[in-house]
Amino acid sequence: MKELQEINGIPVKIETSDAKYKFIAYLNNKFLVKEQSDITGNDYKILCKIERKIASGEAYELFDIKELERKTTNQAERRRKDNALPKEFKETVVGPAAVVLPIAIYR
Repeated sequence: MKELQEINGIPVKIETSDAKYKFIAYLNNKFLVKEQSDITGNDYKILCKIERKIASGEAYELFDIKELERKTTNQAERRRKDNALPKEFKETVVGPAAVVLPIAIYR
């Protein structure tokens, strides 16, 4: 199945707005999936799902520091104070903003 998708592309069932006609189109995944480094410039649109709105003036921590420390260090390392996480993990966003789940990036 994977080999067929690589050769033909990803099958997509498309139906006309009046539901009179249905057809299958094959989308080549080489054109759909790109590396992050290929996405440069500002001529892109992102389709996102809004998971949470952050009100004006409300602070939102990007990462749960305690959970990160628990997952990345053992108990002895957590007791030492010199094992600090980088400042990027301690960033806070102040609203108005939104927490989104990116679904697709279009050019």
